[in-house]
This record gives sequence, C-alpha cells and structure tokens, in this order.
Amino acid sequence: MMRMRPIGRGALVLAALLAVPRASAAGPTEEAARTPTRVRAELRLASLYDSNILEYSDADQDAFRARDPASRFAIESLDDAVFSGTASVSISRRVVGARSSRLRYAFTRTAFVENPIEDSRLHAVSIRQPLRRTGWVEVGYSRVPRSYVRHLWDEDFVAPYRYYPHYQAAVYQSDRVRISGGFRPTAAWAVSGRVARTAIDYNAAFEERDATAWEVAAACERGHDEAGRVALEASYARRDAEATDSAHPAVPDSLRDDTSFDEWGLAVEATAPPGRLRGLPLEVDARAEISRRHYTTDREADIDHHGRRDVAFAIAVGLEREIRRGIALFASWRLDSRSASGVAATGARGDVSEYSETRIGGGARLSWSGRVP
Repeated sequence: MMRMRPIGRGALVLAALLAVPRASAAGPTEEAARTPTRVRAELRLASLYDSNILEYSDADQDAFRARDPASRFAIESLDDAVFSGTASVSISRRVVGARSSRLRYAFTRTAFVENPIEDSRLHAVSIRQPLRRTGWVEVGYSRVPRSYVRHLWDEDFVAPYRYYPHYQAAVYQSDRVRISGGFRPTAAWAVSGRVARTAIDYNAAFEERDATAWEVAAACERGHDEAGRVALEASYARRDAEATDSAHPAVPDSLRDDTSFDEWGLAVEATAPPGRLRGLPLEVDARAEISRRHYTTDREADIDHHGRRDVAFAIAVGLEREIRRGIALFASWRLDSRSASGVAATGARGDVSEYSETRIGGGARLSWSGRVP
C-alpha cells in the first residue's frame, strides 16, 4: 500500500550521497579554496497536447465514450492540454580534483486542464563528481508523491460482495535511486552506464501491485555537444511485484494481478547544435526507442498479464533556439505505440494494453548563471 518508506532507506540514500569523494576534514587545498562557486538557476515552462492521456486502446476509448461501465472512468476527456514547469538550481565548486563537483535539485509540476486527477509532481536531487580527466560518477534520487494510473478492476471488492463490475482508482508513489558514470576513452568516443532501483507503492486497493524495479543500461556515444553527437543505448529492466496479501479471504492469490516483467530496450539518439543542420539556427534532437516486455506471471487467472508479450516503439523530435543569452524557445513532438500479444493482450480488467499516443508542444527556457564568493 502507499506509505512512507522506512527511515533506514532514506539514510542509505544519504550515505550514498556523502560517499562522493571530498576534501579532507583538515580543509580544502588553497587552490580549491580560491575557486569560486558557480550557481545556475533554470526555469522551464511548457505546454503540450496529449492525444491519449491514459494510454487507452481503441476498445477502451469506445467503452469510455459509452461510459460502460460508469465506475471505470473518472476522466472528462481522452485527450487534454497539459502545462508543466520545472525549476532547478545547481551549485558547482571544486571540492577534490581538478574539476568542479555539482549538486543539483529540480522540481517539476504537471497540470492537466480538463483532468486534474492526472496532475503530478516530481522532486529530484543529484550530485556529480568528476573523476580524473574525462570520467564522472553521479548519484541521484527522485520521488513522485502521487501518480494516477487509471481506474482498474478491484477483485477484492467484487469477489466477497458480488458487486459487478467495480473499478477503483489505482494510484502509486515511487522512490528511485540511480548511480551512473562514464568516461571518454578517446576525444571522439564516450561510454557510460547506469544502475537504478525504483520502489513503487500503490494505494490499499491495489497493494498487490507494489513492486521493486531494477534497471541497468550501457551506452556509447560518438561526437560531442559542440559538433553534434550520436548515441546508442541498450537497457534491461526487471520488475518484481508482490502479487500477494489479499485484503479479503474470499480472494485467492491466484486471482491477484501479477505485474512482474522482464524488459529489453534499445535506443538511438542524434543531436545537432545550431548551424550544423543545413545552417539552421536551431539545436535539433531526434530519438527512437524500441523495447520488448515479457510478463512473467504463471497465474492463468491473471487475464491481463499471463502469457503476454508487448512491443513498444517511440520516436521523438525536439527543436530549440536561443533567442538571447539565457532565453530559449523549444518545440517537441513524440509518438508512442505499444502492441500486445498473447491471451492477456486485451486488458480485460482495465490494465494498459495496446495503444497509440501523440504529444506535441513547446515552451520557453529561462536560465541564469553566475559566481558567488
């Protein structure tokens, strides 16, 4: 169920942050003491149109229009206008070595015009420490206090009370810890990797969906930001759901949703700085992703997940132009598509199945940087 994570876990995150190399207790070197502290603040404001906010399939959309059943839907529209703002501040200073360490905090608020049930917040903090000439390591923590998934079939309510059909809101909170690092073996090439762990806590009605997810990724990149770059990334994710602890004895565990899965992904991204693409005064970024997910439950009664395999594809393009120092305008477009195969591909109890979603929008980025004593 949704709950605060144990204090010990927070202490573990803090310990990870403090483990970054730093100056000795006797004090920094004279050279580091003379290095000024740099501060950068940024505000990013965006608006976009989302064609399918809950990732509904064609069948889901038909059911929404018919409101069949009514208890399944708490949204006013399938699409919506979305506004978001991200405020961040980073502090950089030489603590150890020849390059500056960086501490960054960011807060993101997302609001939906017609469907406020979808509103969300994100807190993120990270610390980055350079290593030797071209290497770096970064530790990050992020938290989503509340995220609405959609209304899902509530087996705990249906089985004991024979109330059919009945859906309730599925809401979760998540805590993610990430460790990443990389280096440049040559001036033209860079390699990097990351390991992340996410704890997901659902509300009481769907506590069987509480899960721990692990992700590992490795990437190689050619080029750099000033001349353009191309990167290739491979990833693997594993999600282990609890899938137990029924709230009512009339509901055996075999009927509980088991959202455990393995997922393999591949992504390619290319970035061209202003002037590099046919002389356009724009920074252009393009990314394509493909992934394959295999749900691992052996519960035949789980008709949304047993034997199911998904293939997801996404393509995104972003444009940005700096109109004056510290002020930039940007636009973005993204298409997501997911197909599902197997007996459980229909999402019969309300879970995500096949869907297509388009998001297009733009906004402005305001930034300031300076030195403090």
